[in-house]
Amino acid sequence: MSIPAAANRRRASAVAAFAVALLPFTTALGQAPAGAERAGAPRAEPQPAPPGQASAMLFARVLVNTVNRGDHAILRDARGRVLVPLAELAKWGLATGGVIPVTVDGESYVDIAAIPGLDVRFDASTVTLEIQAAAAALPATTLNLGPERRAGVTFPQDDSFFLNYGLNAAGDDAFGQRQYQFATELAVRGGRWLFYNTTSQQWGSGAQSGFVRLLTNVQLDDRPNLRRLTLGDFFTPGFDLNGSVPLAGASLTKYYSMDPYFVQYPTAGFTTEVAFPSTVQVRIDGNLVAQRQVQPGPLDITNVTSGLTGGQNVSVVIRDPFGREQSLQQPFYFATGLGLAAGLHEYSYNLGFLRRQYGVTSNDYGDAAASGFHRYAFTNQLTLGVRGQATRDLYNVGPFGTWQSPLGIVGLGASIGGRNGASAVAGSGVYSYTGANFSVTLGSLYRARDYAQLADLVSDFRIRSNSY
Repeated sequence: MSIPAAANRRRASAVAAFAVALLPFTTALGQAPAGAERAGAPRAEPQPAPPGQASAMLFARVLVNTVNRGDHAILRDARGRVLVPLAELAKWGLATGGVIPVTVDGESYVDIAAIPGLDVRFDASTVTLEIQAAAAALPATTLNLGPERRAGVTFPQDDSFFLNYGLNAAGDDAFGQRQYQFATELAVRGGRWLFYNTTSQQWGSGAQSGFVRLLTNVQLDDRPNLRRLTLGDFFTPGFDLNGSVPLAGASLTKYYSMDPYFVQYPTAGFTTEVAFPSTVQVRIDGNLVAQRQVQPGPLDITNVTSGLTGGQNVSVVIRDPFGREQSLQQPFYFATGLGLAAGLHEYSYNLGFLRRQYGVTSNDYGDAAASGFHRYAFTNQLTLGVRGQATRDLYNVGPFGTWQSPLGIVGLGASIGGRNGASAVAGSGVYSYTGANFSVTLGSLYRARDYAQLADLVSDFRIRSNSY
């Protein structure tokens, strides 16, 4: 219920009653129409009311773009102007628009109808102040639809260990010519460091009998920066023009998978405006993935993600209280495996000694070698990087990149490399698209005869060209 009160809160109740009694007469003197009316004509620079001009304080129901902001004390003068407290105006998400506040009894008020871009109506019969503002003038709302990060997650660093083991047996259809393998996996944590070791033991008919140490290393995870330092045995990242090889040394690698809530690939998003409180539905290929209630104002929908790789149709449906519906659609290609969101780096730097006959012998190491790559996403569509390998009398280096669009993802790479003074080029290209009804992948790889990579030193098998 709206309760009239005196303009000066410190007056006695009798004076308040007298001011309320004068309200119909002051309204008549100002020739303000009854019922729903526009609260004064807009002014560029409203001036303070002259001293002694009659005004009354009302507790009015305030609606901003149909949103109920509660009952607030406002002033209404003899000319029908509606003055609202400056502090309340900010709480409603509205700016003064350059209008000079008026001071009444030590408190700042603003002529609400003088603010540019506002449609203001005051209903005297219900003591309701209705304000209609452009959506762009209201506070923005952001809907982040990425994985919801759980609060209170702890990452214990207690000393601990685990041991996995397995025994495998294989033979012919009569279970003759039997071969056996016993494998172990051991990990021991002490503080932030993790010791990791794997082994294999084989025996039996036709098997290369003996014990083989596979990987032995210690790892340190830098969770805030999503990086991992590995000291010991590890495999380098593999690419089309320079394959993965085992090294024993040091490796510093960016691992986004450390954080299960982090989305490293580009995500879909929408930017629009909502004039009234509305219901927003987000769908991927018609499947509802999110539904939210939003307030009037600019609306930014971010991090629309999909668990599936491929091209999908992302749509947003906005329904206001009057039943009106707005639909936005965009095709989007979710490159969950290859894509990198704008501004992100991905890298791996590796230095050590090349390990030969991995899985056959335990401690056969060769010359010192280096391998690494670094790529950066300049936009959600374009990612560029450089990769290379080197050891004594062998090297390769070259750029690579990906381009993502709603029609799929394209990857290109080039490299120059050689061995023992000879050098040659290599190149690759691939196009991939996965859709709801079909998928297609086209690719080509070429390595010249004298092109060299570290994998040539650990295996005699190599592919010079391949198209598919």
